[in-house]
Amino acid sequence: MISVLVVDDEPDFADTLGEALQHAGFAAAVCHDGYQALEKLRLNPCDVLITDFMMPGMRGSALIESARRLPHCATRSILMSSFSPSDIQEMYTGHDAYIRKPFGIDTLVGMISALRTAAPTSDSGTATGNQDRDGLR
Repeated sequence: MISVLVVDDEPDFADTLGEALQHAGFAAAVCHDGYQALEKLRLNPCDVLITDFMMPGMRGSALIESARRLPHCATRSILMSSFSPSDIQEMYTGHDAYIRKPFGIDTLVGMISALRTAAPTSDSGTATGNQDRDGLR
C-alpha cells in the first residue's frame, strides 16, 4: 500500500483530503504544519509527500528540502498551490509534481500512482519535463 502524508495549514482541507485518499486505498496521514510533518517523517517516512506551498512557519518548499535530507526518506513530492504553474516554477522547482488548487481527487490519485511508477528523480531532486496544470514535472 502506498503511504502518503498530506500537509496543509487549513485543517478542514487537509483532513478531508486525507480521508479521501484513505478511501482511494492509500495509507494516508495528515499534518497541519511543516514542523509536525518533518517530525512525522523522521519517525515514519512515507512514499509520497503532498504539501501546500504557502504555509506559516515552514513553506512546503522548505519541507520538501528538509524531508529529502532525512536518512532513509526516499519520499516523492507533490506541491499544491493556487498559484499558477509558471509562478510556482519561478519560486521553486524542487518538487516532483505540481497540482493546482482546486483539483479533483481522481487527478491527485493518478499523480500519486504515476509518481510511484515514474523513473527516479534527477540529482537536483526534480524530475525532468515541463509542468502543466496537473502534470508531473
